[in-house]
Amino acid sequence: MDLPDGLSLSLPAARTDRLVAVAAIVVLLEGLSRILLAVAVGPFVESVWSYVLPILVPPIFATLCLGAVVPALREVNAADGPGKSDGRNDGNEADTDEASEPDQREWLEQVRSRGRSLLAVAVGGHALAVVAGVALFVLIDTPIRYGLYLLGRGDLLAPHVVVYGAFLGLAFGTLVAWAVPAVAVVRVADGASARTGLREALETTVGTPRALARPFALHLGYVVFLAATLVGTFVWLEVTVPNGTEFGSIEGVVLPLAGSGLVLVFGSAAWLAASVALAAGRFDATGARGSWRPPSVPVAQLAVAFLLVTSLVTTAGLVRAGEIRPVDAEPEPLPDDPNGIYATALENTDRSDHVYRYSDVGDGGTVIETHIDRSDRQLKSVSGEDGPVTYLTSAVSYGNFGGPFDGSGSEAIAVPGYLVWEESEQWSESSARVGEPDPAEHDWTIRDATDDELVLELEDPDDVSAALAGGELDERFDEPEVHEASVTMTVDTERNVLVDGEFRFAVTDWAEVESADEIDGVETGVTTGEQVNESSFDGVTAAVADDESTDRQPDATDESADREPDASNEPPGDDSDGDHEPTHDAHLELDYEVDVDVERPEEVGPPGPGELFWRLFAY
Repeated sequence: MDLPDGLSLSLPAARTDRLVAVAAIVVLLEGLSRILLAVAVGPFVESVWSYVLPILVPPIFATLCLGAVVPALREVNAADGPGKSDGRNDGNEADTDEASEPDQREWLEQVRSRGRSLLAVAVGGHALAVVAGVALFVLIDTPIRYGLYLLGRGDLLAPHVVVYGAFLGLAFGTLVAWAVPAVAVVRVADGASARTGLREALETTVGTPRALARPFALHLGYVVFLAATLVGTFVWLEVTVPNGTEFGSIEGVVLPLAGSGLVLVFGSAAWLAASVALAAGRFDATGARGSWRPPSVPVAQLAVAFLLVTSLVTTAGLVRAGEIRPVDAEPEPLPDDPNGIYATALENTDRSDHVYRYSDVGDGGTVIETHIDRSDRQLKSVSGEDGPVTYLTSAVSYGNFGGPFDGSGSEAIAVPGYLVWEESEQWSESSARVGEPDPAEHDWTIRDATDDELVLELEDPDDVSAALAGGELDERFDEPEVHEASVTMTVDTERNVLVDGEFRFAVTDWAEVESADEIDGVETGVTTGEQVNESSFDGVTAAVADDESTDRQPDATDESADREPDASNEPPGDDSDGDHEPTHDAHLELDYEVDVDVERPEEVGPPGPGELFWRLFAY
């Protein structure tokens, strides 16, 4: 395997293959150690750290192994001579390889003598690369996402894009930034101390940044290669697995994953070998290749560069952590027709920072209060005075809200729960909030109007039933008798938002009454006179199955087959008083407030490290 053309260090083919083989072993060791670390710490840490810790671990194997081969690379290149830097040795390649056979002993000696300094560079250099990687990610990613929000395309930043984009952005930024510590690895391999190597790496970055142009380009090319391979694998699995291919099948999953793994290993090995060859040749201060000397940069210049970069990163970080982004909260004007008025007022309310209060008056005053802060991406829901609390932000989830993190209970977990909730809300065809009339209903009328308010009303029982539970009367009941049915919603015509609303719905389903009367001694889900709470989260309560479902055929000896039905069980007509309590009775009240802030519940506690991580990365 040949290294890429144009590198400043050329090697005989055999030595190039040996270098790539060493790099492949290093890649496998680094990859496997990170996988084992993620598996080992997974049960004991928050889920976010299972992905972040493998990125934060220094590349110990890579630094030791590649730092150890630098002197050997220089010796081989010097043996080739200046006139053979193109890789040709005029037929003496075998002599060169034979003369350099004891490389393994030299490498072990290099590790023994320089190992401690190389370890220090691995730790210190990786810390520098991680910080620089975070800075690169923040400086590049923030304006891109701000632009998407400005253009109204924040929907492109789905939860999986935000979550996995954070991990990949941190990893890719760290890989690109390692072009700087690579200089320190070469310098330590040449005999410099770890502190001197790191200082000279920083001085080279500030004093002669052009010297790092090709290393940075090589690292950036590797990141593009990684991204293309990962995206290609993901697309392949998305295309093949849903089309009838079993997830564990060889042709559908195992072969693509194995192929991608081989591509990643050998591609990474080629990049690593090329990187160490380039760094060893370009930053050679021993005189074997030239007269490169690290630049002498005044401390003041280093300080100015540090302050400039720090100020830019801090500004971008504050924008991200403070949720500073364009939000379209300007209310749309109300149209003239009542149907459009309700739909527009509902949308204006939902886009604002608001509180939605749901009160089930007919069920003992159950109250659910939901605070939604669109600007800061927060949601807080409280059920009753002492009921459970749900709190979601772009960095933490607390309580149960029916998402993939449902079941967290009273423990705050560092996941962007608000983003998951927001995506599910965007994909719903109607309002996701309990008790709110579906904006798809189109039979609103204006009952009352003042200078600053409109009162909209639904009077038709079918419309009221559909608004309350998503189905008309005939779809939900067999023999309904409507006692009361109305929905009113008040609209603030100055701010074009909803103010409050009220549901009244009382129905007797005589089929249920008959079933309850005919079943003697058996408890049923609905008994005569029992009021069913129509306003539960499911919106519909179970009814007793009709006796006809048993398909019982009348017997000749069965007197009930010829018996006249009891008039008391028939729906009341003109000659019946119909005095029967509703089997379905609902009385709901809705209240709204806009332009509110959501306060963090005391139950959630102070932010932890995982939440702070997402505050910065989940923008």
